[in-house]
Amino acid sequence: MVSIPPHFMPALREHAEGLSGDHLLFPGTAGGNLTHSQVYKPFRRARDAAGHPSLRIHDLRHTGSMLALDAGASQSELMGRLGHTTAKASQMYQHVRERRDALIAQRPSDLA
Repeated sequence: MVSIPPHFMPALREHAEGLSGDHLLFPGTAGGNLTHSQVYKPFRRARDAAGHPSLRIHDLRHTGSMLALDAGASQSELMGRLGHTTAKASQMYQHVRERRDALIAQRPSDLA
């Protein structure tokens, strides 16, 4: 189980109110699980409308992991969120970010 950021909850609750009892938050059009095209086609339209035509759906996983790191997630917590069993696997999702580097450099000055 992965916790959902609280600011998403009102929209998810509203969405869930209109669902049947199949217990899937995002069911496919014929019931059951979503198909690849049912996920990818709306994603492609959204990324194009946002002006990011090269964005891949997997890039959202990288974004989520970086936001978790920015929020202070430890290596073990990140591994749990991503479902990884090794640190090496989750390290592929960690990238140097200039903003984070500046914050890290500032922290010793704050402590002094």
